[in-house]
Amino acid sequence: LNEKRRTAAKEWTVVNKYRPASLDKDVFRKSQCMHCEDAPCASVCPTHATYTTDSGVVPVEEEKCIGCKYCIVACPYNVRYIREDTGAADHCNFCLDTRLQKGEDPACVSACRFDALVFGDANDPNAFVTKLLDFKDSVRVRPQLGTKPSLRYIPLKKES
Repeated sequence: LNEKRRTAAKEWTVVNKYRPASLDKDVFRKSQCMHCEDAPCASVCPTHATYTTDSGVVPVEEEKCIGCKYCIVACPYNVRYIREDTGAADHCNFCLDTRLQKGEDPACVSACRFDALVFGDANDPNAFVTKLLDFKDSVRVRPQLGTKPSLRYIPLKKES
């Protein structure tokens, strides 16, 4: 069973519902931009509308984007799309220009009623997310691609 559902507020996040063979219940995994250290979407962008910030976020400058879709093809996580209203590429940017500017967590983190999402600077030794990653096993999606995704998932069960 694998269902995909776009969130209502933005089309930045896809929630995948599936049932692993090792569990007797459905689980959900949020699929979004991985904000890769070596982002293929940024390296193919002819106008440099997609780039990596010093903080590791990979935004799109709508004004520079020509809608060529190179970044969509280059993204191995299939999370980019063209906005119908602007014709520019888009994806999750962790609410960079809104909530992060105010020092708030991204909307998805704040809205998650199960505290399943954590946001922070993994390079800050005092950050909660760093302490959590020190304590829990985590995995990156498709690390073999060499993109160095920044997002981490903590499995329900420890992998053996």
